[in-house]
Amino acid sequence: MTQSTLGENLSKVLGLPLLRLDAISHQPYFQDTPPEIFRSQVVQFIESNQNGWIIDGNYRNILGHITWGAASDIVWLDYPIYVVLWRLWFRTIGRIRSGEKLWGLEGCVETWQSQFLSKDSLLYVPWFSTATYLSLWVFYFYHKRRPVFHEELVGKKKGLLEGVNVIRFQWPSETASWLDRIRRDEKSLDK
Repeated sequence: MTQSTLGENLSKVLGLPLLRLDAISHQPYFQDTPPEIFRSQVVQFIESNQNGWIIDGNYRNILGHITWGAASDIVWLDYPIYVVLWRLWFRTIGRIRSGEKLWGLEGCVETWQSQFLSKDSLLYVPWFSTATYLSLWVFYFYHKRRPVFHEELVGKKKGLLEGVNVIRFQWPSETASWLDRIRRDEKSLDK
């Protein structure tokens, strides 16, 4: 189960509004939303949904502790790198072939060139470019950001997440089983 699928399913099962951070962090033609506007949209969403909400995404580099500090629960999909790469590969190929508009925005369509020949790509392949650095996001995340997340989420660094329930899944099957339990629990409450 992917982060977007999980967010969508939790929103439906729990009847809570969903905010997809990717959808508001981009503007047409993959232009970034200015950070101050992005942050204000997230704060407004949280403040206008006092009875609960679901946010799909992270963006800690822009949002800081805005989302984590307001959350009651954080679900971390900490899957092995080969699972993430496999899914990224097939999702990207599917989007290229279908011409799907991401987030319904004009010009936000993945292409072979943008995904395999651009240094800004999630799937950047360095030998196709004269760039001397590797900017493959997945590897960057796994080797640089994941240890920081682990320290903050699992270690609950410096009381940052005091009172926040951190749920970490290391396999898609764990995530699916957890979601099934939530569905069963919600159905039993409805009776």
